[in-house]
Amino acid sequence: SERNAKVKKAGDAAEADAKAKGTDPLVARRTAESKVKAETKADYDAAVSAAKKQRDTAYAAAAVKP
Repeated sequence: SERNAKVKKAGDAAEADAKAKGTDPLVARRTAESKVKAETKADYDAAVSAAKKQRDTAYAAAAVKP
């Protein structure tokens, strides 16, 4: 997804930067990924909510038997 691509890109960039600076690349990746996830949380939650509503509507329609 688009969010996962942003998270991966930020993590890769942070890891490369940390290696160049001589700091811990795993910590840098984790921090960068957490920051991007927090920034994109509202959009992600909205997309998940919309998908849940669609699923619930489909289940409700399937539960009504003629």
